[in-house]
Parts: sequence; C-alpha cells; structure tokens
Amino acid sequence: MDEDGKDSRGELLERVERQLVTLYRWRWQWQAQSGNQVESDASNTPQLNGPAAEALGSIGTSRQSGRLRIGKFTLATELMLYNATLMWLIALCWKIDLVSASTRIEACANAALPDEPDTKYLSFEQLRRPGASVTVRDPAMEICRVFEWVTRHHSRNTEPAFLYLLPIGVAMNVLESEPETKAWVSSLLNMSPITANYARGENAAGFGFTSHPSHFIPKALWETSSYFWPRTCRS
Repeated sequence: MDEDGKDSRGELLERVERQLVTLYRWRWQWQAQSGNQVESDASNTPQLNGPAAEALGSIGTSRQSGRLRIGKFTLATELMLYNATLMWLIALCWKIDLVSASTRIEACANAALPDEPDTKYLSFEQLRRPGASVTVRDPAMEICRVFEWVTRHHSRNTEPAFLYLLPIGVAMNVLESEPETKAWVSSLLNMSPITANYARGENAAGFGFTSHPSHFIPKALWETSSYFWPRTCRS
C-alpha cells in the first residue's frame, strides 16, 4: 500500500475509534439515566451459548442472563440500536486493523470511562458494560434479549418496526451458525405478524436481512474463523 493509502486507512481508523469512544460514552450516560429501568427475572435464562462462544472462551461466552424487563419501549429501541451500531464499529476495527483491533477496542472503552466516581461505578448487572467484549457476538445476544422483551409486549408497542428489525437482522447474521439460538430468535420473530417470517427475509414490514457480513469483516477472519461470523453465510 502506498503512503497515501496508509494515511487514508489511518485516518479512517481514527474516525472509527472516535465514534466508538463517543458511542461508549453515550452508553455510560444511558446507564446513569435509565439503567434502573432494566431488570431481569433470574429464573429465566434464554441466553444460549453455541460453538463460537465455546471456542472464544471467556471473551465470547456471556453470563447466564435472565429474561429482561424494560420500563419503556423507547429504552428497548435505544439499546438495540446502540448494539447494532456497536457491532458495525467493532467489525470496522477488525477490518481495518486485524492485528491490533482488540487492543484498540479496549483502549476506546478505557477512554470513554467517566470521570465522575458515581458514574464510573455504575452497575451493569443486567447488561454488558461498554468494552466488555471485543467481538460482535455479545452485542448480538443483547439485541436478542431486548427483542425478547419487545415480543412479549407487541400489542402495546408504538415504535416503528424498522427500529428493531434492523438490529435483529444484524444480530441474526452473527448467530446464524448457532442452531439453538437461531431457532429461539426465529420463534420470537414469529410471535407477531409484523415480524413473522423475517428470518426468511419475508415480513409484513418489507424488510430483509442487512448487508452480507463479508462486506465489513476482515477477509482473513471471514475465510478461516467462526468466531465472529457464521460459516453458513460465507458462500
């Protein structure tokens, strides 16, 4: 790559990192303002861990998490869109700089830590703390957990469908290689006529899946690893 190419890549990476820091800071602020409106039922554990999580070990396997209870639909939408944006930025970091992506993501999380002691030690018991994962699986699972709450209250939801169909489409692309998890999410989608058959790309809202993951994941990882994206999507 010529010097101009290196400069362009470096500038792009800096922009991605700035956006990631901004996103993480927003998440801290959200937790301070609205975190007390998210609870969970400890007896319910819908979160499933598939082969990718086992391969990743501690960085990919999420905690056993209860079924979420969220105070407002707006908050659920915000969480889902946050995680979808986070997935794109994490994927871009890996695409631009495969070697040091995880270090860069962790550095962004550290840079976003709040200075105020009261905020810095906020509890994230029900959800993932900013920077808790350098892969896209954990935010994908958090999208699905939030959507599970949405499906239980479809009749009272006035939020536009696309606000949660976009995140769930991105998440399902990541979880394609985990049959149990995919079946669980598909069953959630089929609970409402608005989202029914979305897993097959057909639904009342007219949405299909988002861009193919190979458009924004490192080629080396895409061809050799199931840690970040499912092999079944690689054709």
